[in-house]
Amino acid sequence: MLTASIDEIMEQHNAAAEVWNPHDWIAWADGKNYAFLGGEDWDEGQAKGSETVHAALLALLLTKDNLPSYHRLLAMHCPPASEWRPVVGGWTAEDNRHAIALRDYVVVSRTQDPEDLEMRRLHHVMQGYKQNPTALEYGVLDVFALLALHELALVSFIDQLLVDTDDDVLKGILKKIRHDDDVSSQTFAKFLAKAVADDRDAVAAAVDKAVAERQAIGADVQDFDSQFALLGAYSDAEANAAKLRELAGL
Repeated sequence: MLTASIDEIMEQHNAAAEVWNPHDWIAWADGKNYAFLGGEDWDEGQAKGSETVHAALLALLLTKDNLPSYHRLLAMHCPPASEWRPVVGGWTAEDNRHAIALRDYVVVSRTQDPEDLEMRRLHHVMQGYKQNPTALEYGVLDVFALLALHELALVSFIDQLLVDTDDDVLKGILKKIRHDDDVSSQTFAKFLAKAVADDRDAVAAAVDKAVAERQAIGADVQDFDSQFALLGAYSDAEANAAKLRELAGL
């Protein structure tokens, strides 16, 4: 039973995790009011960084905004009102910091149009992650494999964004997010590794399913084709799949 491993795995997770505050990493002194409060609204001349960085930051922020969809998928199979609370609640609370920090950075730095970001957030979260009957076909191992691979993809995505940006404030935020995602990928994979002893074939099938269904970060963003085309170097699907199999003990 995977539930017997919760305390052990979460103890390891908490030992590796870091506590950090999103507000500490924002250069608030660089900000100013928008027109609604008597200031100046955003215009294209205020954007910083390359088009590739803009596209990557937008894809990352919307992916992090979409946390409720991944939370629902996990909670369907690991009810929060049970022994799974530390896993579901802990991961959701930690991951929620990411969208907070990234959005505060974008709004303060005026790197991108905040009105466009808000409209995209509303649509992206409403669209959700596989909010259709196929989600009901997942088992708990499928969800752990999907989330482990999701976190691995985010780590490699952030690695490339760290290379492409020259903004030190953004780099500081990205490094904190990357650490969280790296720890979470290993935590989800540890549940798969525990299950290997009981049913290796089931774990292998779950990993194969995740690899087959996995989309690159940003591929599910609407009206994003031209920006997504700039992000070819941000996806390392084969390496991430191999890493997941290694972590899962396959």
